[in-house]
Amino acid sequence: MDIRQELSSLGFKPSESQHFLRNEIAVRKFLSEAETSGKTVLEIGAGTGSISRHLDADKAYLVEKDPSLVQILKQSELGTDYVVMQEDFMELEIPDDVEIVIGNLPFHLASDIIERLSTLQLRSVLIVQEEMADKAVAAPEDPNYNFFSFKMSYYFVPVKSAVISSENYYPEPEVDTAVLKLYPGRERYDIDHEEEFMQFVKALFTHRRKKLRNALVDARNMIGDDKDSLKQIRDDIPHSEEKVFHLDVKKMHEAFMEYEDRSERAQD
Repeated sequence: MDIRQELSSLGFKPSESQHFLRNEIAVRKFLSEAETSGKTVLEIGAGTGSISRHLDADKAYLVEKDPSLVQILKQSELGTDYVVMQEDFMELEIPDDVEIVIGNLPFHLASDIIERLSTLQLRSVLIVQEEMADKAVAAPEDPNYNFFSFKMSYYFVPVKSAVISSENYYPEPEVDTAVLKLYPGRERYDIDHEEEFMQFVKALFTHRRKKLRNALVDARNMIGDDKDSLKQIRDDIPHSEEKVFHLDVKKMHEAFMEYEDRSERAQD
């Protein structure tokens, strides 16, 4: 039975952002990129098992929220070989032995899932919209480089690999997808006050094509400072003449540290 018939027999209608891989060659291509052999794997949104039935993992947790799809998984050989979990990944307590996370992500949930993975710092190999993969790997000065790109470069070493054509899915999406590999990278940076740092960066990226000195003032409401104070210090902030979307993590952190220091001194 193919994926279309399988879903039809359940009366299951995919949402607009759900696209099931139906081509075995594409599945094997994805898994060759994931390198799951001998690993303990967690799959997000296992669906009917189109990916997991080709896994060569030592152990796998198949996470699926929909009860009808969970029944398919449990009644197949996958229910014997692996651990099937009827859970929402966003609320799941991740088993301690998981070494790699994989998944063909629903388009509308991809950002939220990646956000959670950034805190978990687990190696992840995901299928996402190609446009999202391009933004994830975009470097400073690239037109695609935005706040999402910045966060990816902070939390991970992101790598875009194979492109998977839309014709490999049911239902067929309007766009192609790509394999996005995320290698944990947060430990490369020793940044205190991470939450405040990210809020500072997010504010600046709302004016990403402006020079840092101007973006700093224009983003004052998000930064939480007043216009006059920011005007007094903006020219002394490192990289003030560079455009926001030209700044990498190191440069942005230098700017943040100086801003913090100046703000603290102004309050004394």
